[in-house]
Amino acid sequence: MPPRKQPVVEASRARYLRETIIARRERCWKLGSDPWFDQISDDFLELIAYVTRPHPLVPGEVLREDILGALELLEYVRVNEPARPGQLKRLELSLLVLAEDHRVRLAQELMAAPLGLRGRRGVWERKRRLMKDLGAPTPDGRQVTSGSSRGKETAWLLEHGPQFLADAAELAAMADTAPTDLAEDLGHLNITLTGMSQPLTAAHTERMRYAAARVRLILADLADDACGEFRARIKEALIERLTRLASEHERLLPD
Repeated sequence: MPPRKQPVVEASRARYLRETIIARRERCWKLGSDPWFDQISDDFLELIAYVTRPHPLVPGEVLREDILGALELLEYVRVNEPARPGQLKRLELSLLVLAEDHRVRLAQELMAAPLGLRGRRGVWERKRRLMKDLGAPTPDGRQVTSGSSRGKETAWLLEHGPQFLADAAELAAMADTAPTDLAEDLGHLNITLTGMSQPLTAAHTERMRYAAARVRLILADLADDACGEFRARIKEALIERLTRLASEHERLLPD
């Protein structure tokens, strides 16, 4: 990874970035382009994670500003708040990947300063190293991994991914009959599943991580008594398969 100078982000700057990101998203919500604004958080890490989530209706210019702000917030958290290194790496990589989305196209040189790097080349090399550390796929679908995790997540995806996606899609299709909060989560799951066409390849690894994480959250909600009536309408075999597959997938993730 190229040498970098740890950016200094003051607490006042971090609070300002948080307020501006939330304010931008509130404006989007009022215009109907961020329907999940009620789930936004003022916790720094949760707010960064919110920026990385799929938001297909949010304008590209808003996403660009949010990514730059979230990268600065990430550096503040790295120095000032306890967090697992693997969690910070995943969030950083997610922001760098989102920056390349066709609706965003954020120039890499603009992301260099928030990351303490020199120019576009430094950002490219940092992203490549993060992908290697986390076992994420390269744009051409090859797996860049290190250590004992090499290929295990990809092997799981190729063998069990189709069944998991089919079951997750069946669950997401029940959103219309679910309680309000759960219906929103199922709607998010459906968005995450969009575009994961067969056959699956290593290039689907990152989106599979989003899908599996969301399924685990939904399964946890289904265990609540308040969801008992809705859960009773779901095939028990479907819940058991999703629980097993989502747990298997979680055990393969880097720390």
